[in-house]
Amino acid sequence: MDRPQQPEPVPTPPPTPSAEPGLPREAQTTTPETAASAPAAGPDSPPPAAAEPAAAAPAPEPTPAAAEPSDPAQSPAAAAAAVTLPAALGTPAAPEPALVAPEPFIPVQQAAAQTAPDTEQLTIPHLAGPPPPLPGVQPQWNFRVSDPRPAFYDPDATPTYGTRIPKPPKPADPLAVALGNASLLGIGYVLLGRKVLAVTAALVTVALLFLLVTTTPTLWFEFVVVAWWVAVIVHGWALARPRPRPNPVRTQRFVALGAAIPVLLAFGLLRFDAAGIEQDTADARADGDCGAALEATGTLWFGHELANAPLTVRADDTVRACDQLRTAGRELDTALGGNTTALAAGFGDLQGVLRDLPGHEEMVRTTMDRFLGALPVDDPCDTKAVTDWLGKEKPGGTLADATEVVPRIAPDAIVGCADFFMEKSDWQPARQRYQQLLDQYPDHELAPKAQAGVTKATQAIELNNVRTLLTPAAGSTPAYCDKPAPYSGAKPYVPNRPNRALVFGNDAHTGKIPPGWKATDAADAVIVVCAGETEYGTPVQTCPYEAADSILGYTDVTFHKIAIPLRVFEVRTGKLVASFKLEIGGASCPAVLEYRSSSYVDFGPPSQVYVAASVTDVQGAFRPMLVP
Repeated sequence: MDRPQQPEPVPTPPPTPSAEPGLPREAQTTTPETAASAPAAGPDSPPPAAAEPAAAAPAPEPTPAAAEPSDPAQSPAAAAAAVTLPAALGTPAAPEPALVAPEPFIPVQQAAAQTAPDTEQLTIPHLAGPPPPLPGVQPQWNFRVSDPRPAFYDPDATPTYGTRIPKPPKPADPLAVALGNASLLGIGYVLLGRKVLAVTAALVTVALLFLLVTTTPTLWFEFVVVAWWVAVIVHGWALARPRPRPNPVRTQRFVALGAAIPVLLAFGLLRFDAAGIEQDTADARADGDCGAALEATGTLWFGHELANAPLTVRADDTVRACDQLRTAGRELDTALGGNTTALAAGFGDLQGVLRDLPGHEEMVRTTMDRFLGALPVDDPCDTKAVTDWLGKEKPGGTLADATEVVPRIAPDAIVGCADFFMEKSDWQPARQRYQQLLDQYPDHELAPKAQAGVTKATQAIELNNVRTLLTPAAGSTPAYCDKPAPYSGAKPYVPNRPNRALVFGNDAHTGKIPPGWKATDAADAVIVVCAGETEYGTPVQTCPYEAADSILGYTDVTFHKIAIPLRVFEVRTGKLVASFKLEIGGASCPAVLEYRSSSYVDFGPPSQVYVAASVTDVQGAFRPMLVP
């Protein structure tokens, strides 16, 4: 009896490399129950009828595997339908290439439909141990359910090949970003990963601070910096709000606080210190103390300029004001020597501070009071020069005290300066200063003295003028005789009585007047007598004298008195008080008549000659006019 032959084992094809352990076991092998239910076929048994293609039976839709492999229970029919084998064991069919899903998240039904070949159903006997892998193409799954998906990812939109999924935004805490930007260094943008914004914000901050320091900062420019500070804080907060929060948020907040707190703390401390310096400077300005103000502003540095730019402007104004006031003080000190140019420059500086640097009025007043306190100086003429300028310019406003001090010190200075010139016999400036007092302060107690000074100086000036005019040129009468001038200091002229006189002209006769009869100087003279050329006066006697050319042998000669034209001027007024001819008598008809001929031929004696006047005759003629 022939023993039944064991069926030869079916060669098992190698497992498909693309199969993953995570797939359901139903897709890889059959269950023992399915193998046992199939009839055994021996080698002599006829081949079984061809089975229906596996594709004819509807394949169940597989479920994607979980993260870990599992063996879910499945019905035998489903297992048989899910796996197909070749038609005969002796002629195994060539395995078809495995199909791999092109992209993740491809529906399972499609993969199952593509991997189901048209093969016969094969029943495999149950063997001990794990079931062998089945030949055929297994579906490939290229996705992991546990992969996190971005919040903004749309599962319905499947990207095409080559599409790059955007990088998710960096997590950021809005508070940390806002605090980081509060440092004005762009730290908040760094936390957001926005490096360009961070660099831009830092550059804008540096530019604003540079302009704040190098230009003339004003309050509105500070508002611009504050607006920029608020803008970067709000902008950073707005950029960080839609982003996911970091876990934990403390790290970012600590970083932001580490950047913001030192900046804000330094700003606050510098601002507080600047406020104290400003108060000290304001107190010094109120006291008019430039020294204290400069000491306070000297503590300012670059940090104060960044923290409180308007303060540094006010401090710079105070420094400028004090420098200008120091210059004004030096100029005013020079002006105390009577230098009105320096005086004008000093008051110009004071007015410049009042005009260009308001708030420093007390400092200006202090500088001016120090100058006014030095008046009057020892030299009255220097004091007068100062008071003259102040009285002419009449400073007002804060400088009005300079105008008010003039009436108090000017009169003494004017008279003192006039006396100084009188002592030096410098009559003209002396008279001007005396007259100035009378014109500006006629009711002042020094007015009588000034009036006397004017008179004295005027007389001195007149006397000098008369003396100059009475200085005769050689061989001529003095200029006074043609252009007389008054000397109010002379005694008045009294008509019909002798007056002391200065006699000029016709020296041949006036030279015989005794010196004691004449005045020696214009200061002693009452009148000035200007004598003209000699003329024939009254005829005295006619006598005949021999004449060779005469038919009769003689000629008559008439003797005349000597007539001298005189002009008399009153010295006191310079007016002409008398004009007449003074006649001088003398001897006539001498025995021998001497005469001079004007040619080489003697035509005989002239028909008219002067009497021969002696010294006594001349003095007798002048005596009634000159000698009391």
